[in-house]
Amino acid sequence: PVIISMVFMANGLSLVTSPSTDAVMGSLPVDKAGVGSAVNDISREVGGTLGVAVVGSVFVSLWTPAITSKFEAIPGLVKALPDGVFDMARESVGAAYAVVGRSPAPAQPVVQKAVSDAFMSGFGNATLVAAGMALFGAVCAWLFLPARPKDADN
Repeated sequence: PVIISMVFMANGLSLVTSPSTDAVMGSLPVDKAGVGSAVNDISREVGGTLGVAVVGSVFVSLWTPAITSKFEAIPGLVKALPDGVFDMARESVGAAYAVVGRSPAPAQPVVQKAVSDAFMSGFGNATLVAAGMALFGAVCAWLFLPARPKDADN
C-alpha cells in the first residue's frame, strides 16, 4: 500500500510539473519571464515544504494515539519495557519498531503487527490529506491560471 501511494503521488507530480510551469510562464509577457520563473520556483519550494509539514503533522497526530492504544491493549507490554522505551516508541516509527526486539519473545509478532497497523493508519490518512491538498491545488489552478496572456484588446 505504501509503494502504491508513492507511485500515484510521483506520477501526479510528474504529470503536473511541466504543465503548471507552462501555465505560469505562458501567462506572462516575455520581459517578465525571469520574475515569473523565480516566483514559480519559490512557490513550488514553499508549497513542497508546507505540504511535508502539514502531512507530517497529520501523520504524527494520528500515529501517537494509535500506537499508544495498540501498545496498551497488549497485556503486560508497557510494564515489560524498560523505562522510557514506551515514550520513545510514541515519538517515532523507528523507535516503535525497535520496541519489537525489546518485547518479550511471545509478544513480538503482536507488537510488530501493532506498529505496522498504527503506521498504516497514520500514513493512509496522511495520504488522504495530501490528495485533498492536491485536489484543492488543481481546482485553484483550473480556475485562476490562464494558459496565455490576455490580449490588450480584451
